[in-house]
Amino acid sequence: MSNGDDRYLRYAEQCFSEVKICPKVFEEVGANWRKNTYHEQLEETFLSIINGRLRSYIEHSSFDKECDFVEKELAYQKKNGEFFSISLALFYSRLGHEVLRENLLKVHFTTDDAPVKAEFGDFYARNLIGSIIDSIDLLTMFCLKGYIGKGELHSFCTTLKLLYSNVGSKVLQEVKAIKDSGQLNSKKLESQLTKIVELISDIDEHTRQRIQDLASSQELKAYLKDNIKLSRLLSTFLESESREKIPMINERINKLSRVWELEY
Repeated sequence: MSNGDDRYLRYAEQCFSEVKICPKVFEEVGANWRKNTYHEQLEETFLSIINGRLRSYIEHSSFDKECDFVEKELAYQKKNGEFFSISLALFYSRLGHEVLRENLLKVHFTTDDAPVKAEFGDFYARNLIGSIIDSIDLLTMFCLKGYIGKGELHSFCTTLKLLYSNVGSKVLQEVKAIKDSGQLNSKKLESQLTKIVELISDIDEHTRQRIQDLASSQELKAYLKDNIKLSRLLSTFLESESREKIPMINERINKLSRVWELEY
């Protein structure tokens, strides 16, 4: 929903025969969506999507036996969204509209939680459920099907990097507010803040060090001492763990050129 509408959800409906989420995931989305998005001005739109199209995907069937099997096989004690999603995927993989178990290898679990593949990958493969994919895989599929262009796919990856660093987007908003206020009386300071915006907007594994270098300059250091809000946001950004995921996303971006028939 990071694009402010439900297009990607509608594209998913076109790609797959069904789109399902378990009640626990819907509950987690409702509790955490504000932490995972920086489009504060689109709150009403997000709530409309969550309570509309997303709610319609909730699976109300009972899959307790599948939950018991997953818990037993993996000795998995956490009753979180990942646990119930894997159990639901197992449940669906054994169904079929015309032939029993025709869904084998056809149920795909989409998550951007990297440890999930390590925790559940072998189980997913062993039980012939399907594939565990992430949102970049999903958007790549949309691109291959012609729903979006390659430029939008790249833009999505950049947005994903910012979503992983929610505080980074808050830094961008604060710098924009400062520049729009007209309170800056130094071209050099304005240039340094613009450079911070550029570094965060094109975030990579070097962003943290480059911002630290900028912040250590005499002029910007003095300004941050007086601007407590921006100083705290920058400090939080520099201390965040988001940089651990950024190299992975950059690697995925670089590999898009190696996807067969991925057109611009």
